Amino acid sequence: MTSSVVDESLTLVDGHRPQRPSFIKLLWLPFSVSIAIQLVLAPFTSVPIDFAVWMQASQRTMAGIGLYQLPGFSYPPLYGYWCMALGGLSRLFGIAPASLGGTFRKLPGSWQFGGAFQVSSPWFTFAAKLPFIAGTALTGYFLWRIVLTLGGNTPQNVARARLAFLFWSLSPLVVFVSSVHGQIDPIVSCALAGSVFFALENRWFLAGIAVTLGIAAKLSPVFLVPILLGLALRPDVLRWRRVGALITGGIAAAVLTMGPTFGSDFVRNVFTRTGQGGSVGGLGPFGLLSLPLLNRIWIVVDGHIALIGQVGLLGTALVSVIAGWWVWRSRQPFVVITMSLAVMMTATLATPVLNSQYLLWLYPFLAIAASGVLMERTRWFQVAALIISFTSLLQTVSLLGPSDLLVPSMSAFGWPSVGSVEHQWWILFQPHKASTFVPGLNKDRIDVLCALALTVAFVAIAASLWTTERKARSLSIGAQPASGPPKKTASALVLGAILVVEIFGLLAPSFWSAPNVTATLSSTASRNAAVVSVATRGESSIHLVGFATGRLHTLGHVYVYNDPLRPYFNSSDSNVLGTFQSLQATLGNNMVSSIDATRLRQVLTNQQAASRTVVVAVTGTLPDTVWGRGQTTLIDDWMSAGGTLVWAGAQPGYLSVRRGPLLAKGSASVFAQNVTTVSKQGLLPRAVMRVPGGWTNTELPRSGLWYKVLSLTYRQQAYPLSIAGINKAHGLVLGQVDPWKTTNIAFVPKGRGGILVFAGADTADQLGADTAKLLQGKVLDASGVPSSVVTQTPRAKLIVAVTNKTTRVGLIALSDNAQSNWLHQKDWPWRSP
Repeated sequence: MTSSVVDESLTLVDGHRPQRPSFIKLLWLPFSVSIAIQLVLAPFTSVPIDFAVWMQASQRTMAGIGLYQLPGFSYPPLYGYWCMALGGLSRLFGIAPASLGGTFRKLPGSWQFGGAFQVSSPWFTFAAKLPFIAGTALTGYFLWRIVLTLGGNTPQNVARARLAFLFWSLSPLVVFVSSVHGQIDPIVSCALAGSVFFALENRWFLAGIAVTLGIAAKLSPVFLVPILLGLALRPDVLRWRRVGALITGGIAAAVLTMGPTFGSDFVRNVFTRTGQGGSVGGLGPFGLLSLPLLNRIWIVVDGHIALIGQVGLLGTALVSVIAGWWVWRSRQPFVVITMSLAVMMTATLATPVLNSQYLLWLYPFLAIAASGVLMERTRWFQVAALIISFTSLLQTVSLLGPSDLLVPSMSAFGWPSVGSVEHQWWILFQPHKASTFVPGLNKDRIDVLCALALTVAFVAIAASLWTTERKARSLSIGAQPASGPPKKTASALVLGAILVVEIFGLLAPSFWSAPNVTATLSSTASRNAAVVSVATRGESSIHLVGFATGRLHTLGHVYVYNDPLRPYFNSSDSNVLGTFQSLQATLGNNMVSSIDATRLRQVLTNQQAASRTVVVAVTGTLPDTVWGRGQTTLIDDWMSAGGTLVWAGAQPGYLSVRRGPLLAKGSASVFAQNVTTVSKQGLLPRAVMRVPGGWTNTELPRSGLWYKVLSLTYRQQAYPLSIAGINKAHGLVLGQVDPWKTTNIAFVPKGRGGILVFAGADTADQLGADTAKLLQGKVLDASGVPSSVVTQTPRAKLIVAVTNKTTRVGLIALSDNAQSNWLHQKDWPWRSP
């Protein structure tokens, strides 16, 4: 530092302080270029798997469903209000839910890693990204003002402020996350920068509001609170007034933003949601574990990823508290920047998988450091900023492929081609194949090189922070900052806009009654078909599914097996808990409960209640108390009496597990001590699990239509289920039908019950949502093939084929959008001809 904040801020020119330079006059060109680039990219690009979350929230609002009433939105509610407002506005102007986007039918998702491929329309993609683009613009302004506050209005410092703005606004990372990826982190960056700016400007009420708005978007800004408290508690007579204003602003913002949605569903979806299993890698040090020399460490980390994540959170919290103490002790304004950078860098490094968007948590403070306002020698800060900007972009595009990012354009204009996207999917999950982005380079090598480069950048930042703390002078912050206080009007407009969006978003689900369906049943003259006459209201497009059934089960109670003292196999605790939460959210808390091995045995021995009971087992194993040591008939007898077993994880019924430590998959030697093979056939007939050869295309069953007509989302195929074997067992093919004559979802009856099999653990949201739809829709009782129609008119008819074995006719009505929200289910008795 060449001079102190006080020295520069109190320098008088003709008896007056230097005027703050005009942001618009000096930076209108780079500001305009940055915004223009983002606006052009926004409509036609996205990362579909992430962007589908925002589309889902808007479409659920249009169906009268709140933000946390169903699983899927696992963020605090701030950005969710914008999604809800978009859904409400769409409904207000007569826009159908399907116009926002949906399942892209031309992508069959034949690759098991493809996931449920949801594509948003260009107009919705653009509208949903507007808060992200606004967040990047406002963050750039905050960085400009922070540098002026720290260094004064001298020409040299104005150049620094301009440089900080350029490092932010023209960064490829910033542009990519806000306008291409479409993730929520630009809002988080804006809140982080804004809270520091208002604190340095002695506007503590606004600082409290800003940091809480960040927490209301994503939880990571909570680590900045100790630093703000440390600055507010600097010793003088006004410190408690500052702390009071900070806390008051924070509480007020928390009540207004999170209060209306806070409840059990909020806690389950945001704080305890574990439906997505963890992974190891990405950018930074954890990404280096894929090197052969570090493979053993990778296995250990992958096996204890939940514990490592918890340790990372605790470590970041500890660093945050120490940083707050350091800020309070030093009483230097620039220390707020260095400590904020250190804490946010710790938060990014603490996660076992570092994605590029997380780097936006630290990048505002890195841009300030790169400007030179902290010290004269800023080379390594600048090098680190450039490495992070370009390397993170390279790694993300190499991982996903350019065509995948252009899917909104593909769905709207046919470019790029479907084949190019599927080809990139294939390459992505083929080890040691060429990169989807850099021809001739191995994707794994690109990942490692990017992780190495980012690790070097983090080391450079840490070393520069240490040097800055050692060499910087002690600075007083008692005087009025040189940049002047922010205008109250601008702050009021921003807060007012947020409040208006929130209120409209909260009210949007109740503006229109949730769609409803009524129907009547009649028969044709030949009595070989049933005519279902349907009337709809409150929805512009309804997907109707009708089917015949030869039996009827009453769904009584669903038990999810989860015993923490027994190991999992080819599954994880996150899948078990996530499936349980998803089923609870869809079917209701009173219908779904969790049981351990002891309670499971009690359920299976109660054969009188078997026909009203469903057991969900997604651990990959069954306890030895019900499967093994002479107990192998217990679960068979329960299913024969009418019980329904839902299975995912390993192959059904092959493995039994004894009590032992709960360990993650991959520790084969430890599993061998607790898991034993019970049966070579398992719970399914051998023909279902053993795929015979010599099939022809003509043997593909029409019952594969179930997956399509119900808009199921499950994609995993860890082990295939033979279609020929399922047909031989008189079962139902419910999943995808692939060229190898296998499927990934099937129901195989046994007596009056049976087993619903998912061919692998996959994600809990897909398991829970599809299971609920199949159970509540009584699909497992179906016979024959389904009939379906999508109607945009208030009245429609559906013809359902019936046979002499038909006893009832069922109807399912789904909202025809990306998530196919459940609207209606009914069945009628049918008199056989």
